[in-house]
Amino acid sequence: MLKHKKIVFPEVDLSHDEGDPEWDGVSQVQTVPIQRGEKPDHPDGVRRWIRPGGVCARAWEAYKEDWIRVVEEYEANPDDFHNAWHYLDGHPIYWKFDQSADVAEWPPNHLHRLHHDRGISRCVDIIVVRVNPKNKTIEDDESKNTATRVWYETGQMDLLPRDYEFDPRGQHQWHDWKIDGGAPTMEKAIIKLARRVWKKYGNDRRYAEKTLGVRDAGKSGNETTSGADGDVPATWELHDPAHSLRSAGDGGADPAIHDQDG
Repeated sequence: MLKHKKIVFPEVDLSHDEGDPEWDGVSQVQTVPIQRGEKPDHPDGVRRWIRPGGVCARAWEAYKEDWIRVVEEYEANPDDFHNAWHYLDGHPIYWKFDQSADVAEWPPNHLHRLHHDRGISRCVDIIVVRVNPKNKTIEDDESKNTATRVWYETGQMDLLPRDYEFDPRGQHQWHDWKIDGGAPTMEKAIIKLARRVWKKYGNDRRYAEKTLGVRDAGKSGNETTSGADGDVPATWELHDPAHSLRSAGDGGADPAIHDQDG
């Protein structure tokens, strides 16, 4: 069991909410079978009760409640693969407000723009390799590569576009090489990565926002830069698939890999 870390949710715009009972094709109307003597208010023989409040407001409350539940389950048993998977998959460091949505009247942080799930498929790179078990690197002499390892890397996503020097109004995923690693199986890799994310970022975006957006393209991954609370280590770089785990191979292990598990 882990000590609980506080959750602070980002500000979300809930405007343009007329309380329509249909939202994204999912009915927000509860149906209750009619009791004897009741008059149905719908031809299919059920009475309907529409939950109060706008659809966006209800959906946002549901999103928050779901993340609180996931965190509680994960912190209660962080070594459970199911808990670790869903903790990573829904972690707020992977959330983003998609600006490609073609609805001009929606504010940049409108709920309809929010991607709050599938963080693993969007922001976690995984590759299965054979390595030298003595040093966990890929040797040029392939006969030495006899151990299977699952390598992973990840990093936070920009929640909203930012005015980077190299890309004004850019919205990127970043590679935090300090939490790269590896494990002998997929389950152990996910469990290990989830623990590293929890330890460094907690259960929300506060640390990610404090350290993100204050660096420029000329900085390397081991310098320090003044953040909201003083100097913080710049442990990440712009995620580039061309230089990710998938490029590790012929010349040996990618130097970004911190495969430290025994």
